[in-house]
Amino acid sequence: MNDRCRMLRALKARGRQRCAMATVIAVEGSAYRHAGAKMLIGEDGDAQGVISAGCLEEDLRHRAGEVIAGGRPMSLTYDLRAEDDLSWGRGAGCNGRVTVYVEPCAWADGAGDGGASVWARAAACLERGARVVHARRLRGECMAIGAENEASGVGPHPNSEAPSRPAEAARRPERGGDPDAGGVSECGGERDDGAGLFYAEDGETFGRAAGLGAADEWLLPAIGRFLARGAAIGTLALPAGEGALLLELYRPPERLIVFGAGPDTELLVRLAAAADFAVTVVDPRAARCSAANYPDARLVALHPETYLARHPIPADAFVLVMTHGFAQDRQIVRRLQQAPPRYAGVLGARGRTERLLAPDPVPGWLHAPVGADIGAEGPEEIAVSIVAELIAHRSGRCRRPT
Repeated sequence: MNDRCRMLRALKARGRQRCAMATVIAVEGSAYRHAGAKMLIGEDGDAQGVISAGCLEEDLRHRAGEVIAGGRPMSLTYDLRAEDDLSWGRGAGCNGRVTVYVEPCAWADGAGDGGASVWARAAACLERGARVVHARRLRGECMAIGAENEASGVGPHPNSEAPSRPAEAARRPERGGDPDAGGVSECGGERDDGAGLFYAEDGETFGRAAGLGAADEWLLPAIGRFLARGAAIGTLALPAGEGALLLELYRPPERLIVFGAGPDTELLVRLAAAADFAVTVVDPRAARCSAANYPDARLVALHPETYLARHPIPADAFVLVMTHGFAQDRQIVRRLQQAPPRYAGVLGARGRTERLLAPDPVPGWLHAPVGADIGAEGPEEIAVSIVAELIAHRSGRCRRPT
């Protein structure tokens, strides 16, 4: 899931409404979501996203109201390990401890003199395919942000004397009882009107945070190391007594190009869009290639060969060949052979794909038949199997075609 792109869309939809962004910054043991999961809560209490299976959301809505009203971030540690109903988590027995950082935000943050907000600029960077790092300063006890600095792959400020395990501070309860007894601990931060610093991998830098500037010689190299590591979230210790930075990586959604607008692709496209793929449907039939059939996709009413002549397939794209036309499928697959994308799959039996490529063998990078082997039958189950394989490939857990 691409929680960050989802949160940007939700934040934009709320306009000038003040919101609170809740981010899972550390998980010890097992939990429903991993570190980096996000949830946006508006001042009206409406929420987008989940960070648990329902154990934490009610309390987070209450805490979000405090954060929005006070304009100060809050770090919360929930212990879900106990199995009795008297402890936190309502007897969830999840065998995990979750640390959540809740901070105030609004779509208009950082906008001045008629300029675009920092969130709008971040969204524009993602739209053009650039990854973005969001860095903001945490001070006081809120520097307790979950992971060892060494494990973040970033490295602390050269003059830092911060402890190697800053998360220990978050476990000192300000109220709410002993977290080791199954409670929730809380620490509050100082108000900071800056929305943070943003660094796009193509060189654009914008935003601000108290006491931080892009001119700091150590900062940009540290951001570069974080980008190279590719982790969703990380930490960076500042000099002793000055707190730490929370770093988050915003990734553009993966591009999925579907050749073919047959009825069997409608549910597939909806599922893929719900799984945070940016979907493009290519089909020359304008009646089929319509927003009525594909409300969540970019539509291109062109013959596949015309589209491919005008739009080279990006190396990081996902491609599905589903035109149901043998000659069209052959043209598409042979074009893909010239520059294989990150993922490519062909609908139909293996023997059909072999005929598409004859006399050449089916290359190892081509998924044929497409879809996870779950015994799928019919368009609904096939759509589920294909999207499951796309997700598995995106997460690095997909088998290689044989």
